[in-house]
Amino acid sequence: MNDNTGAALSDVARERLPWGVFVFLLAVFAVASFDPLLSVDYVTRRDKTVEERLEASIERTEAGNMARRVALSTLGGVALVSLLRRNRNRLSANGALGALILFFLAWTALSILWSHDQALTVRRVVLLGMLCLGALAAAERFSFREIVYFAFLAGGTALLGGLLCEIGLGTLRPFDPEYRFAGLMNPIFTGAHCGMTVIAALALARAAGRARGLYILVAVTAFLFMLLTRSRGPAGATVVAVLVYWALAWPKFRKTAVFMLALIAIVFAFPSVRTTITGSAEDALLFGRQVDRGYEMQGRDALWAECIKFSAQKPVLGYGYDAFWTRDFTFAVTDASGFTSQHTHNAVLDLLLGVGIPGAVTYLLILFVAIKRLVVGLRVSHSIYYASALALIVLYALHNVFVSVHLAAQLQTFVILVILARLGFTSAEAPAEQPDVMRRNREGPAHAHGAPESGRAGTGPDAAENGGLGLYP
Repeated sequence: MNDNTGAALSDVARERLPWGVFVFLLAVFAVASFDPLLSVDYVTRRDKTVEERLEASIERTEAGNMARRVALSTLGGVALVSLLRRNRNRLSANGALGALILFFLAWTALSILWSHDQALTVRRVVLLGMLCLGALAAAERFSFREIVYFAFLAGGTALLGGLLCEIGLGTLRPFDPEYRFAGLMNPIFTGAHCGMTVIAALALARAAGRARGLYILVAVTAFLFMLLTRSRGPAGATVVAVLVYWALAWPKFRKTAVFMLALIAIVFAFPSVRTTITGSAEDALLFGRQVDRGYEMQGRDALWAECIKFSAQKPVLGYGYDAFWTRDFTFAVTDASGFTSQHTHNAVLDLLLGVGIPGAVTYLLILFVAIKRLVVGLRVSHSIYYASALALIVLYALHNVFVSVHLAAQLQTFVILVILARLGFTSAEAPAEQPDVMRRNREGPAHAHGAPESGRAGTGPDAAENGGLGLYP
């Protein structure tokens, strides 16, 4: 068999996607996090008082979600069986990232010992364990190309399912000034999933042939529905993440993207500059929502200040993983800050409250090291999928500045956990990554079939560190 025939057959093999695994995962998270009636409930909740909404939220926390427990337990069980049966000796702690992840998980588990609500912490730690088992099994199975496809399908499923539900329930009212597209989740979470769809669709469009126009259409549609959620956090995070993706994937637009990112940073950092430059454009940024301009971040500053006070009382250990928001603390924070919520609207603060400074700092280091490794992998392979994965982490990280979904049982979180597990626990002996589309596009037919460059043994982020062996299949 000549080299060209072998390369062509290799490409055919790469095109196969694990549809069965995709469908299983989508089904699990549909049960765990989707609510077909949420758009109706979201409208009716607007007529309830703040106290009624807060009481309902506390009752949901105390009771838990049985459907979510069953779904994630199924995920964890199937993942464990899959990991034991495959038995390829491909999984091991991979450098600093693997060690950081293991420390974080161990610290969260140990927080049961000092938690002020041990039963709640046990419940949350078990669910986290199921999520991580599922992510590890998926990471062992998926290539980065398949992760990006799954992100596209996950976000697209959330968007399409939510749209069909709202049409069927008659709650789709895009021209209503008070309308927010919710679909199957809270509008903020729906917005984040739309943003994930945008990034994945742009990457797949770059790698696609005839289907490129379809992916672009999906990206535009997802962005428009993200705007309909009227959620400023996901919208801003998506814009920044798309600019990061363009800067990485399109060298000729890199200077423009970097300039726009710098401009966004300046506008965000200096409210006075934002007011002077943007003027009435701030109304567009708020998507029609009425906000007291004298109260920064819709009261989040007061909420964050109050949460920092509680965190300072237990700075090292915290109150137990994801267990701070019990009835007493919820009402105490609400009364002191005037902001009604059962989370801090900031992932770092929620981690500080739950697992203290060691846990919060470790999680930030995990994201930092993961981004660094993706940059290394991108430089070695020039693969469009590394650029997309990095942009997905940027979207996730920025979204968590304003909404705490760092380890929520949602598809966006699961995609990020799979990326982290892929980077942190896949052994260096795994086969090479998918064809590096960015290099192929630049260098033309010489690499049209994914043939490696002379002297290149592989492509993953550890390629340079492990004798050129690729990290990803």
